[in-house]
Amino acid sequence: MSIIANPDFKINEPYYFISSNECCGLQYLDFSGAVSCAYELPISGHVTFSRWDEGKSILAGTFQFSAKSAECSGTVVITEGRFDISEIVY
Repeated sequence: MSIIANPDFKINEPYYFISSNECCGLQYLDFSGAVSCAYELPISGHVTFSRWDEGKSILAGTFQFSAKSAECSGTVVITEGRFDISEIVY
């Protein structure tokens, strides 16, 4: 998942991957088959930030999404994802 830094992020408010707020992008890589697949075309889903401390470079939250791939068939569904990033790279 990629996140565009925004000082106006609200904690515990969902940001939807398919809306126009442009906060976040997603990519799921599947290397399990003979051909690797990148699922990065969102069908639905959102990310919710539970902690955002730009001064301490800490970002945490949860996410869920379903996405399609431009190269591969099928849909990937991710539920109950979470992240805790202690070093934000700009």
